[in-house]
Amino acid sequence: MVRGSGSPTSARYKIPSKSKVAGSRIIHARTVAWTLSPNLASVGSSIVAQGELKMNKDTEIIVGIDISKNKLDIQIQEDGQYFTCGNNIIDIGKLVEKLCGMHPSLIVLEATGGYEKGVVSALVEAKMPVAMVTPSWVRYFAKSSGTLAKTDKIDARMLVRYGRANHPPVVIVRSELQERLSVLMTRRSQVSLALISEKNHLSTTTFPDVKALIEASIENLEQQIMQLEEMIAEIIDQNPKLKNNKKNYL
Repeated sequence: MVRGSGSPTSARYKIPSKSKVAGSRIIHARTVAWTLSPNLASVGSSIVAQGELKMNKDTEIIVGIDISKNKLDIQIQEDGQYFTCGNNIIDIGKLVEKLCGMHPSLIVLEATGGYEKGVVSALVEAKMPVAMVTPSWVRYFAKSSGTLAKTDKIDARMLVRYGRANHPPVVIVRSELQERLSVLMTRRSQVSLALISEKNHLSTTTFPDVKALIEASIENLEQQIMQLEEMIAEIIDQNPKLKNNKKNYL
C-alpha cells in the first residue's frame, strides 16, 4: 500500500459500507489517467464507472494486490497462496494469465497515484472484476480490525478482507465516445489552468517585451479553449444522453 496517501472524508474516521473508486478515471489497455468525479475512474483513454458486484460468500475467490513501484504482492484469499511478481509488462501478463485461470470474484487493489496503471489496464482488458479502493479507508479498516503491523504481505491480505467485508464496486469500461469526451475535458481543464497562470504572470510583469510574449501565450491558450469547447459540444450534440446533461460538460 502507498503510505500516507489519501484522507477520510469524515472527521470521525467512519468506515464506509462500500468503497469508492478514487478520483474519476477511464480504462484502456495501455495507460491510466485520473480525473475528478467520485463516481468514475479512468485509465488511459477509456472511461470506467462503478458497477455493483454480487458475490456468493461460499464460493467467491477474492484476490488482494498490494502495489509498489517495482513489485506486486498478491494474496489469494485470506489464508491462500501468496506470491510476488514484478510491476512490469512481462510479469503482469503472466499474473493476468494465472488469475484468469482462478476465476476470482473480485480483485482488490489501491489507487496508488500511478503505479497501479499497468496492472489495472491489463486486468480490465482481460475482463477481470477489478475494484480500486481508497488507501486511507483500508488503513482505518485494518486498525478497526486490530491489525497494526504493516508489511506488503499483510497489506495484500488486508485488501482481501476489505473486499470481502465491503464488496467495493468494480470498474466497467465505457464507450469510445465517452473516452474521447473525457480526454477533451481533461485537456480543457489543463489549458484553463495554464491560462490563469499566464494572466497572473502578466499582471506582475513590467517589461514590455516579456508582456508581449505572455499576451501572445494568453491569446493562444484562449483559442485552444474555444477549439476544445467546440469539439466537446460536437460530441455532446451527437449523443442524446449526453445532450440532456450538456450543462455539466460546458
